[in-house]
Amino acid sequence: MIAPRNLTVRQLWRCYLNAKIISEEEANRIVDQIESVRTSIVEQFQQIQQKVQSVVDGVFAKVRNYLNSLDRLELNYEGIKQDFAKVFDDPQAGFEALCDRLSEFDRDTLVAPDHRSNRSGAGWRTATSRTHPERNPKTPESDPKAS
Repeated sequence: MIAPRNLTVRQLWRCYLNAKIISEEEANRIVDQIESVRTSIVEQFQQIQQKVQSVVDGVFAKVRNYLNSLDRLELNYEGIKQDFAKVFDDPQAGFEALCDRLSEFDRDTLVAPDHRSNRSGAGWRTATSRTHPERNPKTPESDPKAS
């Protein structure tokens, strides 16, 4: 005899038919409804998967574009991605690769962009200039009072 967990919906209803619990027409109707609901759930799940994948791909694309726009070799997206992949394939070699990458960071790598400014060259500030404005001298362009 077939173990209950290995029965398909159709096999289960055939068992009911053989036991004369319900008619064949009723069994087929119920099976069709179950299969329809199952198909609908699978399709919805696949749509959700595609939407999530699209969002994830979009986020990674933004991160890639941002990092690559910085024109810093140590912040190259593909290189960082390869280093993290290496962590999962060979943890020791991966961590060594990440340490090598981090050792390439200098002060300019750690300078944060100020996205409030659209002027080329302007808008880059260090942590010191954000916390101590007096150390960031105003230029006539950036000082509205100078106009």
